[in-house]
Amino acid sequence: MFRILFRKQMQEYFRTFFYDSRKQKKRSVSGIIGYSLLYLFVEFSFILIFASLSYSLCSLLVPMNMTWLYFAMMAVITVFFSLFINMFTANSLLYNAKDNDLLLSLPIPAGTIVMVRMASLLLSILLLSATILLPAIIVYFVLYGFSFSILIGTLFMFLTILLLSLSLSTVVGYLVARI
Repeated sequence: MFRILFRKQMQEYFRTFFYDSRKQKKRSVSGIIGYSLLYLFVEFSFILIFASLSYSLCSLLVPMNMTWLYFAMMAVITVFFSLFINMFTANSLLYNAKDNDLLLSLPIPAGTIVMVRMASLLLSILLLSATILLPAIIVYFVLYGFSFSILIGTLFMFLTILLLSLSLSTVVGYLVARI
């Protein structure tokens, strides 16, 4: 049941690629390709922006033996951006979903519905966090070489940021829904 609901949730999530809500009809093949290319261009632009920010911070802080400050600053930036963007996603996915009545009328446990919605929110946070943190990690490894301890530390930091962003997004999304 989880897999079916998650697939439905992903179809809703990526619906804007295939359906034009202004014209109320399906996009053409060229429209889908154009919209996908626009999304890839924006994603690549954000990756370049955060890579240049990472490069400037890394080249200043790491030679002063402040590697911890470099990764802490990138972690704070990641949490801030994921909270700012995903609080509205959490609001619309968890608290103001339009299909809650329909799903609750089906013989689906409420916990499964919440888990699917939380998994969708976690995927959104994962994509945004990867857009910010992966360039930071790659820039560090390019400038100062590969280190297994840094890799383990950044993986732990990445998982911590995911869970922190998920919990903060759900709480702030709830506050937005209450307001």
